[in-house]
Amino acid sequence: MTIDYGQQQILGEAVNHTVISILGGKESNAYKEISKKVFAECNRDLKNYFQVNARNNVPKKRFEEALQYAKSWKPCTNTQLKIENANAQMNLPVQ
Repeated sequence: MTIDYGQQQILGEAVNHTVISILGGKESNAYKEISKKVFAECNRDLKNYFQVNARNNVPKKRFEEALQYAKSWKPCTNTQLKIENANAQMNLPVQ
């Protein structure tokens, strides 16, 4: 049996919160430039770890474990470097 709709929403919110935080917030350069890639990486890692074809197919009995996984997830080194580089870029004012 898989997680129910309410649990799916909670897990999705945990993934969103974690990824947005790692990117430096919604106003960061990293969010604007590579957020899709980082969200995809997080979801792929979660699916691989729990051996499911979709995040919503996590087994009900492993919901708490999946929630903790989402809250503690970290991107791979290459992605982390891309985030740091994007956020280090200066935003020059448009004149």
